[in-house]
Amino acid sequence: MTSHSFIHISRYGTSRYWAVWRGAELIAVTVYRKGAQSVADQLQRLQDYENQTIQHHSHTRLVPSA
Repeated sequence: MTSHSFIHISRYGTSRYWAVWRGAELIAVTVYRKGAQSVADQLQRLQDYENQTIQHHSHTRLVPSA
């Protein structure tokens, strides 16, 4: 996942279903909006966690052992 990708939900076409998107990539289709929001929230948490981990490790310098 890139830091510029964003997660959002919208109607899936003209159907009654809801789609979860990461940027232009379709992630899931759900029957209920509440379900789509739950999936989007979990994906956002995962993306935030991965971004924090990447930022944390980018400041860590590995020193070879002697």
